[in-house]
Amino acid sequence: MNETLSIRWFLRDDTPCLPPPWPLRMERLVWEEPGGAALAILSAQLDSAAAADAAAWAADALRRPLVVDSPEGEACWNGFVARAEIHLGRAGAVFDLAQLANRVAAVYTPPVNEPPFTARPTRTDWAEDPLSLNRFGRKERLLQLGPEDPSRALSARAAYLQRHALPQAEPFLLARRAAPSLRLICRGWFSTLDWSYLWIEQGREGFLEPAQTPQTLGRLATSDALLAQSFQTDYGPFYLLEAGLNLKRNATPADGVVVEVCADQNGTPGAVLAGSSLPADALPGGRGWARFRFAEPPLLQAGLTYWLRFSRSGALNSSHYYVLYREGNNPYPAGRMMNWNGSAWADGSGGLNDLNFYILAGQSRRTRLLELTAPQSGGQFLKGVHLPADLPGVTAYPSDGLRPCGAELLDLLGSPDAAGRPLSVQVNAERELIVQALPAEDEARWLLQPDGRLTTPAGRPARLGERLAGEWARLSTGGGVRPLLLRRVVWTPQDGLRAVPAGNRRAG
Repeated sequence: MNETLSIRWFLRDDTPCLPPPWPLRMERLVWEEPGGAALAILSAQLDSAAAADAAAWAADALRRPLVVDSPEGEACWNGFVARAEIHLGRAGAVFDLAQLANRVAAVYTPPVNEPPFTARPTRTDWAEDPLSLNRFGRKERLLQLGPEDPSRALSARAAYLQRHALPQAEPFLLARRAAPSLRLICRGWFSTLDWSYLWIEQGREGFLEPAQTPQTLGRLATSDALLAQSFQTDYGPFYLLEAGLNLKRNATPADGVVVEVCADQNGTPGAVLAGSSLPADALPGGRGWARFRFAEPPLLQAGLTYWLRFSRSGALNSSHYYVLYREGNNPYPAGRMMNWNGSAWADGSGGLNDLNFYILAGQSRRTRLLELTAPQSGGQFLKGVHLPADLPGVTAYPSDGLRPCGAELLDLLGSPDAAGRPLSVQVNAERELIVQALPAEDEARWLLQPDGRLTTPAGRPARLGERLAGEWARLSTGGGVRPLLLRRVVWTPQDGLRAVPAGNRRAG
Protein backbone atom coordinates (compact mmCIF):
# COMPACT_ATOMS: atom_id res chain seq x y z
CA MET A 1 0.00 0.00 0.00
CA ASN A 2 1.85 3.10 -1.22
CA GLU A 3 -0.59 5.76 -0.10
CA THR A 4 1.06 9.15 0.22
CA LEU A 5 0.09 10.97 3.39
CA SER A 6 0.91 14.58 4.19
CA ILE A 7 1.27 16.06 7.65
CA ARG A 8 0.53 19.60 8.75
CA TRP A 9 2.43 20.79 11.81
CA PHE A 10 1.45 23.50 14.30
CA LEU A 11 2.79 25.33 17.29
CA ARG A 12 0.98 24.83 20.57
CA ASP A 13 -1.15 27.92 19.93
CA ASP A 14 -2.35 26.27 16.67
CA THR A 15 -0.24 28.52 14.46
CA PRO A 16 0.99 26.58 11.38
CA CYS A 17 4.72 25.92 11.43
CA LEU A 18 7.43 24.17 9.45
CA PRO A 19 7.80 20.38 9.77
CA PRO A 20 10.81 18.90 11.53
CA PRO A 21 13.99 18.91 9.41
CA TRP A 22 14.06 15.11 9.13
CA PRO A 23 11.79 13.14 6.77
CA LEU A 24 9.26 11.39 8.99
CA ARG A 25 7.66 8.13 7.93
CA MET A 26 4.14 7.31 9.12
CA GLU A 27 4.22 3.85 10.70
CA ARG A 28 0.67 3.55 12.02
CA LEU A 29 -2.63 5.37 12.44
CA VAL A 30 -5.39 4.21 14.78
CA TRP A 31 -9.02 5.23 15.24
CA GLU A 32 -11.31 3.99 18.01
CA GLU A 33 -14.90 4.05 19.16
CA PRO A 34 -15.24 5.78 21.57
CA GLY A 35 -12.78 8.57 20.84
CA GLY A 36 -12.06 8.88 17.12
CA ALA A 37 -8.39 9.48 16.25
CA ALA A 38 -6.43 7.62 18.93
CA LEU A 39 -2.81 6.96 17.98
CA ALA A 40 -0.23 7.88 15.35
CA ILE A 41 3.36 6.63 15.25
CA LEU A 42 6.01 8.34 13.11
CA SER A 43 9.74 7.74 12.79
CA ALA A 44 12.78 9.24 11.09
CA GLN A 45 16.26 7.88 10.55
CA LEU A 46 19.05 10.16 11.78
CA ASP A 47 22.76 10.40 11.24
CA SER A 48 24.95 10.65 14.32
CA ALA A 49 25.47 14.37 13.89
CA ALA A 50 21.73 15.05 13.84
CA ALA A 51 20.96 13.15 17.03
CA ALA A 52 21.71 16.10 19.34
CA ASP A 53 19.55 18.43 17.24
CA ALA A 54 16.74 15.86 17.23
CA ALA A 55 16.86 15.63 21.02
CA ALA A 56 16.54 19.41 21.32
CA TRP A 57 13.63 19.39 18.84
CA ALA A 58 11.92 16.50 20.65
CA ALA A 59 12.02 18.36 23.95
CA ASP A 60 10.07 21.20 22.37
CA ALA A 61 7.70 19.04 20.30
CA LEU A 62 5.47 17.78 23.11
CA ARG A 63 1.79 18.84 22.85
CA ARG A 64 2.31 20.31 19.38
CA PRO A 65 -0.72 19.59 17.18
CA LEU A 66 -0.51 17.80 13.87
CA VAL A 67 -3.07 16.92 11.20
CA VAL A 68 -2.66 13.99 8.83
CA ASP A 69 -4.18 14.43 5.37
CA SER A 70 -5.20 11.55 3.13
CA PRO A 71 -3.89 11.17 -0.45
CA GLU A 72 -7.05 13.02 -1.53
CA GLY A 73 -6.13 15.95 0.73
CA GLU A 74 -8.81 15.25 3.34
CA ALA A 75 -7.96 15.52 7.04
CA CYS A 76 -8.15 11.98 8.36
CA TRP A 77 -6.32 12.13 11.73
CA ASN A 78 -5.91 14.95 14.23
CA GLY A 79 -3.89 14.90 17.43
CA PHE A 80 -0.71 16.02 19.19
CA VAL A 81 2.78 14.79 20.02
CA ALA A 82 2.55 12.90 23.32
CA ARG A 83 5.93 11.17 23.45
CA ALA A 84 9.23 11.61 21.64
CA GLU A 85 12.02 9.01 21.68
CA ILE A 86 15.62 9.34 20.53
CA HIS A 87 17.24 5.93 19.80
CA LEU A 88 21.04 5.70 19.86
CA GLY A 89 22.47 2.20 19.64
CA ARG A 90 21.19 0.22 22.62
CA ALA A 91 20.19 3.31 24.63
CA GLY A 92 17.80 6.15 24.21
CA ALA A 93 16.12 9.16 25.77
CA VAL A 94 12.39 9.83 26.00
CA PHE A 95 10.26 12.93 26.60
CA ASP A 96 6.75 11.92 27.68
CA LEU A 97 3.63 13.95 28.51
CA ALA A 98 2.30 11.00 30.49
CA GLN A 99 4.52 12.08 33.38
CA LEU A 100 3.61 15.77 33.14
CA ALA A 101 1.51 17.34 35.91
CA ASN A 102 1.29 21.11 36.23
CA ARG A 103 -1.72 21.25 38.56
CA VAL A 104 -1.63 18.91 41.54
CA ALA A 105 -3.87 18.14 44.51
CA ALA A 106 -3.62 15.40 47.12
CA VAL A 107 -6.45 13.20 48.38
CA TYR A 108 -5.85 11.89 51.88
CA THR A 109 -7.66 10.67 54.97
CA PRO A 110 -6.88 12.87 57.99
CA PRO A 111 -6.36 11.26 61.39
CA VAL A 112 -9.41 11.03 63.66
CA ASN A 113 -9.03 10.70 67.43
CA GLU A 114 -12.64 9.90 68.32
CA PRO A 115 -14.70 6.75 67.74
CA PRO A 116 -15.39 5.29 65.26
CA PHE A 117 -11.94 6.56 64.17
CA THR A 118 -12.90 6.89 60.52
CA ALA A 119 -12.92 9.94 58.28
CA ARG A 120 -13.94 10.73 54.75
CA PRO A 121 -11.19 11.38 52.18
CA THR A 122 -10.19 15.03 51.99
CA ARG A 123 -8.73 16.86 49.01
CA THR A 124 -6.20 19.68 49.27
CA ASP A 125 -6.47 22.80 47.15
CA TRP A 126 -4.73 22.72 43.78
CA ALA A 127 -1.11 23.85 43.44
CA GLU A 128 0.00 24.80 39.93
CA ASP A 129 2.99 25.80 37.83
CA PRO A 130 2.09 28.87 35.68
CA LEU A 131 4.92 28.38 33.17
CA SER A 132 3.95 24.80 32.42
CA LEU A 133 0.24 25.66 32.29
CA ASN A 134 0.91 28.33 29.71
CA ARG A 135 3.15 26.06 27.65
CA PHE A 136 1.28 22.75 27.64
CA GLY A 137 -2.24 23.49 28.85
CA ARG A 138 -3.79 22.27 32.09
CA LYS A 139 -2.78 18.75 33.08
CA GLU A 140 -4.05 17.84 36.52
CA ARG A 141 -2.98 15.02 38.78
CA LEU A 142 -4.63 13.74 41.96
CA LEU A 143 -2.25 12.08 44.40
CA GLN A 144 -3.97 9.26 46.31
CA LEU A 145 -2.19 9.22 49.67
CA GLY A 146 -4.44 7.28 52.05
CA PRO A 147 -4.13 8.07 55.81
CA GLU A 148 -1.99 11.15 56.15
CA ASP A 149 -1.42 14.29 58.20
CA PRO A 150 -2.61 17.47 56.40
CA SER A 151 0.82 19.11 56.49
CA ARG A 152 2.47 16.01 55.01
CA ALA A 153 -0.18 15.89 52.27
CA LEU A 154 0.69 19.47 51.32
CA SER A 155 4.40 18.62 51.29
CA ALA A 156 3.76 15.61 49.04
CA ARG A 157 1.73 17.80 46.68
CA ALA A 158 4.49 20.41 46.44
CA ALA A 159 7.21 17.81 45.87
CA TYR A 160 5.25 16.07 43.11
CA LEU A 161 4.54 19.33 41.33
CA GLN A 162 8.20 20.33 41.44
CA ARG A 163 9.27 16.99 39.91
CA HIS A 164 6.62 16.77 37.18
CA ALA A 165 5.73 20.33 36.13
CA LEU A 166 8.05 20.19 33.10
CA PRO A 167 9.01 17.19 30.95
CA GLN A 168 12.41 15.75 31.68
CA ALA A 169 14.50 13.54 29.40
CA GLU A 170 14.49 10.01 30.81
CA PRO A 171 17.06 7.41 29.69
CA PHE A 172 16.03 3.87 28.70
CA LEU A 173 17.59 0.75 27.22
CA LEU A 174 16.63 -0.91 23.94
CA ALA A 175 16.37 -4.67 23.53
CA ARG A 176 18.41 -4.53 20.33
CA ARG A 177 20.98 -2.17 18.93
CA ALA A 178 19.29 0.41 16.69
CA ALA A 179 20.48 2.98 14.22
CA PRO A 180 20.06 6.59 15.36
CA SER A 181 16.40 7.50 14.94
CA LEU A 182 13.56 9.71 16.16
CA ARG A 183 10.22 8.15 17.07
CA LEU A 184 7.05 10.12 17.81
CA ILE A 185 3.98 8.70 19.53
CA CYS A 186 0.99 10.98 18.98
CA ARG A 187 -2.40 10.82 20.70
CA GLY A 188 -5.85 11.95 19.64
CA TRP A 189 -7.53 14.89 21.35
CA PHE A 190 -10.12 12.70 23.06
CA SER A 191 -7.38 11.53 25.43
CA THR A 192 -6.99 15.08 26.80
CA LEU A 193 -10.43 14.88 28.41
CA ASP A 194 -8.62 12.88 31.09
CA TRP A 195 -6.23 15.75 31.79
CA SER A 196 -8.74 17.49 34.07
CA TYR A 197 -11.22 16.76 36.87
CA LEU A 198 -14.63 18.27 37.46
CA TRP A 199 -15.38 19.12 41.09
CA ILE A 200 -18.83 20.48 41.96
CA GLU A 201 -19.40 20.99 45.66
CA GLN A 202 -22.95 22.26 45.23
CA GLY A 203 -25.90 19.92 45.06
CA ARG A 204 -26.33 18.82 48.67
CA GLU A 205 -28.34 20.92 51.11
CA GLY A 206 -29.55 20.33 54.61
CA PHE A 207 -28.80 19.95 58.28
CA LEU A 208 -26.82 16.74 58.81
CA GLU A 209 -25.22 17.09 62.25
CA PRO A 210 -27.18 14.93 64.73
CA ALA A 211 -29.91 17.05 66.32
CA GLN A 212 -30.70 16.42 69.98
CA THR A 213 -34.41 17.22 70.26
CA PRO A 214 -36.97 14.53 69.30
CA GLN A 215 -39.89 15.69 67.13
CA THR A 216 -42.87 13.35 66.82
CA LEU A 217 -44.77 12.79 63.57
CA GLY A 218 -48.24 11.28 63.23
CA ARG A 219 -49.58 11.33 66.82
CA LEU A 220 -52.08 14.17 67.13
CA ALA A 221 -54.10 16.25 64.68
CA THR A 222 -53.32 19.49 66.56
CA SER A 223 -49.52 19.24 66.76
CA ASP A 224 -47.70 16.77 64.54
CA ALA A 225 -50.04 15.41 61.87
CA LEU A 226 -47.96 17.34 59.34
CA LEU A 227 -44.43 18.72 59.54
CA ALA A 228 -42.57 20.80 56.97
CA GLN A 229 -39.02 22.01 56.37
CA SER A 230 -38.17 24.77 53.90
CA PHE A 231 -34.97 25.07 51.88
CA GLN A 232 -33.44 27.34 49.28
CA THR A 233 -30.34 27.17 47.06
CA ASP A 234 -28.16 29.74 45.33
CA TYR A 235 -27.62 27.43 42.34
CA GLY A 236 -29.94 26.01 39.74
CA PRO A 237 -32.06 25.16 37.97
CA PHE A 238 -31.76 21.60 39.21
CA TYR A 239 -33.78 18.42 39.52
CA LEU A 240 -34.57 17.24 43.04
CA LEU A 241 -33.51 13.59 43.01
CA GLU A 242 -34.07 12.65 46.63
CA ALA A 243 -34.70 13.90 50.15
CA GLY A 244 -33.32 12.36 53.32
CA LEU A 245 -34.82 12.35 56.78
CA ASN A 246 -33.27 11.32 60.09
CA LEU A 247 -35.89 9.38 62.05
CA LYS A 248 -36.93 6.19 63.77
CA ARG A 249 -40.09 4.18 64.37
CA ASN A 250 -41.77 4.39 67.77
CA ALA A 251 -43.39 1.07 68.71
CA THR A 252 -44.77 -0.70 65.61
CA PRO A 253 -46.48 1.62 63.13
CA ALA A 254 -47.94 -0.35 60.21
CA ASP A 255 -48.18 2.40 57.58
CA GLY A 256 -45.31 4.54 56.30
CA VAL A 257 -43.91 8.05 55.90
CA VAL A 258 -44.74 10.34 52.97
CA VAL A 259 -42.46 13.14 51.77
CA GLU A 260 -43.84 15.75 49.37
CA VAL A 261 -41.99 18.58 47.64
CA CYS A 262 -44.06 21.75 47.71
CA ALA A 263 -43.81 25.22 46.26
CA ASP A 264 -43.89 28.15 48.65
CA GLN A 265 -47.18 29.97 49.24
CA ASN A 266 -46.80 33.08 51.35
CA GLY A 267 -44.18 31.48 53.59
CA THR A 268 -45.89 28.09 54.00
CA PRO A 269 -46.09 24.87 51.94
CA GLY A 270 -48.18 25.31 48.79
CA ALA A 271 -48.73 23.27 45.63
CA VAL A 272 -47.30 19.74 45.62
CA LEU A 273 -44.60 19.24 42.97
CA ALA A 274 -43.56 15.62 43.66
CA GLY A 275 -43.89 12.92 46.29
CA SER A 276 -42.28 9.76 47.62
CA SER A 277 -43.02 7.32 50.43
CA LEU A 278 -41.45 4.45 52.34
CA PRO A 279 -43.26 1.74 54.30
CA ALA A 280 -42.61 1.39 58.01
CA ASP A 281 -40.61 -1.82 57.59
CA ALA A 282 -38.15 0.09 55.34
CA LEU A 283 -37.56 2.69 58.07
CA PRO A 284 -35.04 2.26 60.89
CA GLY A 285 -36.21 0.99 64.27
CA GLY A 286 -33.30 2.86 65.81
CA ARG A 287 -32.30 6.33 64.73
CA GLY A 288 -31.02 6.48 61.14
CA TRP A 289 -31.36 8.09 57.74
CA ALA A 290 -34.12 7.24 55.27
CA ARG A 291 -33.77 8.12 51.59
CA PHE A 292 -36.88 9.19 49.69
CA ARG A 293 -36.27 9.13 45.91
CA PHE A 294 -38.57 10.92 43.50
CA ALA A 295 -39.62 8.89 40.47
CA GLU A 296 -40.23 12.09 38.49
CA PRO A 297 -37.76 14.63 39.91
CA PRO A 298 -39.20 18.16 39.90
CA LEU A 299 -37.22 20.99 38.34
CA LEU A 300 -36.45 23.65 40.96
CA GLN A 301 -35.02 27.14 40.54
CA ALA A 302 -32.22 29.00 42.31
CA GLY A 303 -33.19 31.60 44.90
CA LEU A 304 -36.75 30.33 45.46
CA THR A 305 -38.11 28.78 48.64
CA TYR A 306 -39.40 25.21 48.54
CA TRP A 307 -40.74 22.89 51.22
CA LEU A 308 -40.50 19.26 52.20
CA ARG A 309 -43.82 18.26 53.78
CA PHE A 310 -43.87 15.14 55.97
CA SER A 311 -46.85 13.01 56.95
CA ARG A 312 -47.72 9.41 57.68
CA SER A 313 -49.60 7.35 55.11
CA GLY A 314 -52.07 5.90 57.63
CA ALA A 315 -54.22 7.14 60.50
CA LEU A 316 -52.82 9.13 63.42
CA ASN A 317 -51.91 6.99 66.43
CA SER A 318 -50.61 8.24 69.76
CA SER A 319 -48.82 4.95 70.52
CA HIS A 320 -47.42 3.91 67.15
CA TYR A 321 -45.81 6.82 65.34
CA TYR A 322 -42.50 8.21 64.06
CA VAL A 323 -39.79 10.31 65.69
CA LEU A 324 -37.79 12.90 63.76
CA TYR A 325 -35.09 15.17 65.17
CA ARG A 326 -34.70 18.94 65.26
CA GLU A 327 -32.55 21.68 66.70
CA GLY A 328 -33.64 25.16 67.79
CA ASN A 329 -30.52 27.25 67.17
CA ASN A 330 -31.05 27.90 63.44
CA PRO A 331 -28.60 25.25 62.21
CA TYR A 332 -29.86 25.58 58.61
CA PRO A 333 -30.18 29.34 57.98
CA ALA A 334 -31.71 28.92 54.51
CA GLY A 335 -34.89 27.34 55.87
CA ARG A 336 -37.08 26.58 58.87
CA MET A 337 -39.36 23.91 60.30
CA MET A 338 -43.12 24.33 60.73
CA ASN A 339 -45.92 22.11 62.05
CA TRP A 340 -49.65 21.89 61.32
CA ASN A 341 -51.74 22.81 64.38
CA GLY A 342 -54.99 21.49 62.99
CA SER A 343 -56.03 24.63 61.15
CA ALA A 344 -52.86 26.42 59.99
CA TRP A 345 -49.10 26.12 59.71
CA ALA A 346 -47.34 27.25 62.89
CA ASP A 347 -43.80 28.21 63.81
CA GLY A 348 -43.33 28.53 67.54
CA SER A 349 -39.58 29.15 67.39
CA GLY A 350 -39.39 32.29 65.30
CA GLY A 351 -37.77 30.41 62.42
CA LEU A 352 -34.99 28.88 64.53
CA ASN A 353 -36.08 25.22 64.40
CA ASP A 354 -34.71 22.93 61.68
CA LEU A 355 -35.17 19.23 61.14
CA ASN A 356 -32.38 16.82 60.39
CA PHE A 357 -32.80 16.53 56.62
CA TYR A 358 -31.00 16.78 53.32
CA ILE A 359 -31.75 17.11 49.63
CA LEU A 360 -29.74 15.79 46.68
CA ALA A 361 -29.89 17.82 43.49
CA GLY A 362 -29.48 16.53 39.96
CA GLN A 363 -28.98 17.92 36.49
CA SER A 364 -29.74 16.68 33.00
CA ARG A 365 -27.24 14.42 31.29
CA ARG A 366 -26.90 17.02 28.56
CA THR A 367 -25.95 19.75 31.05
CA ARG A 368 -23.40 17.50 32.77
CA LEU A 369 -21.87 16.54 29.43
CA LEU A 370 -21.44 20.19 28.51
CA GLU A 371 -19.81 20.84 31.89
CA LEU A 372 -17.39 17.94 31.46
CA THR A 373 -16.36 19.12 27.99
CA ALA A 374 -16.24 22.87 28.73
CA PRO A 375 -12.90 24.70 28.24
CA GLN A 376 -12.46 25.09 32.01
CA SER A 377 -12.91 21.32 32.44
CA GLY A 378 -11.97 18.52 30.08
CA GLY A 379 -12.52 20.36 26.78
CA GLN A 380 -9.64 22.84 26.92
CA PHE A 381 -8.37 21.80 23.45
CA LEU A 382 -11.71 21.15 21.73
CA LYS A 383 -12.97 23.49 19.00
CA GLY A 384 -16.63 22.70 19.66
CA VAL A 385 -19.15 20.23 21.08
CA HIS A 386 -22.13 18.97 19.07
CA LEU A 387 -24.97 16.93 20.55
CA PRO A 388 -27.35 15.76 17.85
CA ALA A 389 -28.34 12.90 20.17
CA ASP A 390 -31.27 13.38 22.56
CA LEU A 391 -29.96 12.52 26.04
CA PRO A 392 -32.75 11.74 28.51
CA GLY A 393 -32.32 11.26 32.22
CA VAL A 394 -30.64 13.07 35.07
CA THR A 395 -27.46 12.59 37.06
CA ALA A 396 -26.38 13.78 40.50
CA TYR A 397 -25.46 17.48 40.60
CA PRO A 398 -22.41 17.18 42.90
CA SER A 399 -19.16 15.75 41.58
CA ASP A 400 -16.44 14.63 43.99
CA GLY A 401 -13.78 15.34 41.34
CA LEU A 402 -11.96 12.06 41.99
CA ARG A 403 -12.18 10.76 38.41
CA PRO A 404 -11.00 12.42 35.19
CA CYS A 405 -13.56 14.15 32.99
CA GLY A 406 -13.10 11.60 30.20
CA ALA A 407 -13.94 8.68 32.50
CA GLU A 408 -17.01 10.49 33.81
CA LEU A 409 -18.08 11.29 30.25
CA LEU A 410 -17.95 7.65 29.17
CA ASP A 411 -20.02 6.62 32.20
CA LEU A 412 -22.54 9.34 31.40
CA LEU A 413 -22.89 8.03 27.84
CA GLY A 414 -23.27 4.42 28.97
CA SER A 415 -27.06 4.84 28.88
CA PRO A 416 -28.82 5.05 25.49
CA ASP A 417 -30.49 8.02 23.83
CA ALA A 418 -34.21 8.78 24.01
CA ALA A 419 -34.91 6.17 21.32
CA GLY A 420 -32.98 3.47 23.18
CA ARG A 421 -29.98 3.54 20.83
CA PRO A 422 -26.38 3.20 22.10
CA LEU A 423 -24.31 6.35 21.83
CA SER A 424 -21.13 7.16 19.94
CA VAL A 425 -18.64 9.82 21.00
CA GLN A 426 -15.69 10.91 18.86
CA VAL A 427 -13.52 13.93 18.26
CA ASN A 428 -13.52 14.59 14.52
CA ALA A 429 -10.77 15.94 12.27
CA GLU A 430 -11.88 19.52 13.05
CA ARG A 431 -11.32 18.82 16.76
CA GLU A 432 -15.05 18.89 17.52
CA LEU A 433 -16.54 16.41 19.95
CA ILE A 434 -19.62 14.73 18.45
CA VAL A 435 -22.12 12.72 20.49
CA GLN A 436 -24.65 10.88 18.36
CA ALA A 437 -26.48 7.58 18.19
CA LEU A 438 -24.57 4.64 16.81
CA PRO A 439 -25.99 3.51 13.47
CA ALA A 440 -28.34 0.53 13.58
CA GLU A 441 -27.00 -2.92 12.74
CA ASP A 442 -29.10 -3.09 9.57
CA GLU A 443 -27.37 0.09 8.37
CA ALA A 444 -24.02 -1.70 7.98
CA ARG A 445 -22.04 0.17 5.30
CA TRP A 446 -18.95 -2.04 5.13
CA LEU A 447 -17.89 -5.59 4.40
CA LEU A 448 -15.20 -7.17 6.56
CA GLN A 449 -12.87 -9.34 4.51
CA PRO A 450 -11.13 -12.42 6.00
CA ASP A 451 -7.82 -10.52 6.28
CA GLY A 452 -9.45 -7.60 8.15
CA ARG A 453 -9.68 -5.29 5.15
CA LEU A 454 -12.82 -3.19 4.82
CA THR A 455 -14.65 -2.67 1.56
CA THR A 456 -17.99 -1.36 0.40
CA PRO A 457 -20.57 -3.94 -0.73
CA ALA A 458 -19.49 -3.09 -4.29
CA GLY A 459 -15.89 -4.04 -3.45
CA ARG A 460 -14.24 -0.61 -3.21
CA PRO A 461 -11.60 -0.53 -0.47
CA ALA A 462 -12.26 1.83 2.45
CA ARG A 463 -10.37 5.09 2.19
CA LEU A 464 -8.58 7.22 4.74
CA GLY A 465 -10.90 10.01 5.82
CA GLU A 466 -14.03 7.83 5.80
CA ARG A 467 -15.66 7.09 9.14
CA LEU A 468 -14.93 3.48 10.04
CA ALA A 469 -14.63 3.18 13.84
CA GLY A 470 -18.16 3.26 15.22
CA GLU A 471 -19.67 1.75 12.03
CA TRP A 472 -21.05 -1.75 11.42
CA ALA A 473 -19.49 -4.26 9.03
CA ARG A 474 -20.89 -7.53 7.70
CA LEU A 475 -18.69 -10.53 7.13
CA SER A 476 -17.89 -10.82 3.44
CA THR A 477 -18.50 -14.56 3.65
CA GLY A 478 -22.20 -13.87 4.22
CA GLY A 479 -24.41 -16.25 6.16
CA GLY A 480 -26.65 -15.39 9.08
CA VAL A 481 -23.90 -13.82 11.22
CA ARG A 482 -24.78 -10.49 12.80
CA PRO A 483 -22.77 -7.41 11.76
CA LEU A 484 -19.75 -6.44 13.83
CA LEU A 485 -19.35 -2.99 15.39
CA LEU A 486 -15.91 -1.69 14.44
CA ARG A 487 -14.28 -0.54 17.67
CA ARG A 488 -10.71 -0.19 16.42
CA VAL A 489 -9.34 0.43 12.93
CA VAL A 490 -5.62 0.57 12.05
CA TRP A 491 -3.77 1.86 9.01
CA THR A 492 -0.20 0.84 8.16
CA PRO A 493 1.72 1.47 4.94
CA GLN A 494 2.10 -2.29 4.44
CA ASP A 495 -1.51 -3.37 4.95
CA GLY A 496 -3.61 -0.24 4.53
CA LEU A 497 -6.79 -0.06 6.60
CA ARG A 498 -7.68 -3.06 8.74
CA ALA A 499 -10.21 -3.75 11.49
CA VAL A 500 -8.58 -5.19 14.62
CA PRO A 501 -9.91 -6.30 18.02
CA ALA A 502 -10.53 -3.39 20.39
CA GLY A 503 -8.07 -4.79 22.95
CA ASN A 504 -5.34 -5.49 20.42
CA ARG A 505 -2.88 -2.76 21.39
CA ARG A 506 -0.02 -4.50 19.58
CA ALA A 507 -1.90 -4.01 16.33
CA GLY A 508 -2.26 -0.32 17.13
